Amino acid sequence: CCVGVHSYIRQHDVVREMGTISDFQAMLLSTSLQLLILSFEGCLCYKLTFNSPVLSWYIVFTPLFLLSILSVVMCVWGWKKERPLELELLFSVNMIQFVLIVLRLEQLVLWSWQFILVPLWIVLGICSIAMIYYIALTAVLLCTN
Repeated sequence: CCVGVHSYIRQHDVVREMGTISDFQAMLLSTSLQLLILSFEGCLCYKLTFNSPVLSWYIVFTPLFLLSILSVVMCVWGWKKERPLELELLFSVNMIQFVLIVLRLEQLVLWSWQFILVPLWIVLGICSIAMIYYIALTAVLLCTN
């Protein structure tokens, strides 16, 4: 990211003429996603290592909540710019999953983990159906040739 920002600043006019401004924006958005994931991992490691009562699960999962919101923005931006965004779509769909996990870890709901993970099962089921569809479509196209 630092190299990209440095190149963008030094060659701003050339970058604008080449039309790669969307690549630069994608790099910045992707870097911000990675930093949010890194901050979640750091908070999670700290919470699990020291079992700090000051650091609640709400605070630990805050980067993932921000990540989900940013992912929704990135998905809209990606569709407008016609860019593929698979990871961002996964994070934006799993926003309710993160909320349910936090509520369970804070013991505000005492549901079974099977019920807490229902949104994950829905997403995995849809992905599995799509994968089976593409495999079947590929098999049909190969047999017709």
